[in-house]
Amino acid sequence: MEQNLLKRLDSLTEEVEKMRKVIIINYYSLSVKRSKLLWKDYLKLGEEVSKNWRGLSAVEEIRKQREKLW
Repeated sequence: MEQNLLKRLDSLTEEVEKMRKVIIINYYSLSVKRSKLLWKDYLKLGEEVSKNWRGLSAVEEIRKQREKLW
């Protein structure tokens, strides 16, 4: 009887370890997908801001600061 319980416990331990690995792999893949989506959103937002910008360009602003024209 004791041997049977030990075998069942070993089997359960193996199953839990397999489940743990699946959870970790799924979490990692979700994190990667989420990161890629966030990056795409960031790039889209940058494009939108650039289209609507009504001031000095970044190049002009840097030139102005270097020449200290302010």
